[in-house]
Amino acid sequence: MTDVSREQEEGVNPWLTDPTKLTTDAVEKLERQVGEKLNNQADLFVEKIRGLQKQIDTAESWRQEQKVDNKTQIDAALQAQKEAAVTQDENNQKSIDKSERAMDEKVNKLEQLFKTTTDAQADKIDDLKSALGNQATLINGAYQQRAGMQEQKVEQRAISTGQVAVMGIVLVVLQIIIGVAFYFAGRT
Repeated sequence: MTDVSREQEEGVNPWLTDPTKLTTDAVEKLERQVGEKLNNQADLFVEKIRGLQKQIDTAESWRQEQKVDNKTQIDAALQAQKEAAVTQDENNQKSIDKSERAMDEKVNKLEQLFKTTTDAQADKIDDLKSALGNQATLINGAYQQRAGMQEQKVEQRAISTGQVAVMGIVLVVLQIIIGVAFYFAGRT
């Protein structure tokens, strides 16, 4: 027998099936399938979240360890730096003290040199004063002698200028006389 005849024997007509029942059955079947898939997806999502949480916990644990290690290293470095700074301060103070002593010695030597130099310069200044006094006397005498010579030259120049002036006047008078004589000689 065929499928149709079996349904007819059982009293179910496949052509007369209730469409609401078919739709309800299909919706229920689809809901089961979707529910299974959602449950599978939810389980997968929960597993992924757990995996991520483990990674986050591991990273946080590692970060905490690094934080402690870094703090320990920084504390050790700071302590070493403090000790080095104390040693450096001590060495700097020794160096400063040594420099101050050396500077005091240099200042004392410079004071002695300055005093010696000042005394020597004072002696030289006194020598120069007396030499300048002698030079002033010589220069004064030479000046007076030169002034006397210049007065003589001025007098000689004055005499020479006077003689030249007289000669010029004599020449002018002679020219006038000659000019007058020629004038009268030409008239006669």
